[in-house]
Amino acid sequence: IDIVEITKDYGRFRALDRVSLKVESGITGLLGPNGAGKTTLIKVLLGLVKTSSGRGRLLNFELGSQYREIRANVGYMPEDDCFLHGMTGIECVQFVAQLSRIPAIEALRRSHEILDFCGLAQERYRTVETYSTGMRQKLRFAQAIVHDPPVLILDEPTSGLDPEERVIMLNRIRVLARDHGKGVLICTHI
Repeated sequence: IDIVEITKDYGRFRALDRVSLKVESGITGLLGPNGAGKTTLIKVLLGLVKTSSGRGRLLNFELGSQYREIRANVGYMPEDDCFLHGMTGIECVQFVAQLSRIPAIEALRRSHEILDFCGLAQERYRTVETYSTGMRQKLRFAQAIVHDPPVLILDEPTSGLDPEERVIMLNRIRVLARDHGKGVLICTHI
């Protein structure tokens, strides 16, 4: 990620004011209180909102014009739930894998592998509505990484986790950055 002087105005309110940053492989933290513009920056990177000014690139794709390519190469873990009612955990991850154009059987295989990595055992066969907050957090993480993207954008990845699970989640992120060369942007107020 390489952005230069990104500004985003919502009417008279300036959410981002000439933000510049560079994220390479490894882990970069974006720390700030709620309302500081972290989520707005994520929306700009993913092409969900247009900038008022500035420029940037993500994996050599131009912000503002190549959002399909950007979204195909980014694993995004939102802060809030975004699951389909009635689906099991494994179905949720497989569905996201298939949205990334992974064939159904391979998507199912990868989903099981990723859910093992994320620490969801037999819970994967339960509907998501029965999941605890921590289990939902692990599931969102699994959805973000199932298509093996080179860049991860994780919004509050440790929110709702107990202290032990928080350490485990951060270790999983560290493994992806260190051993698999992922560029990771972690947005948090913690």
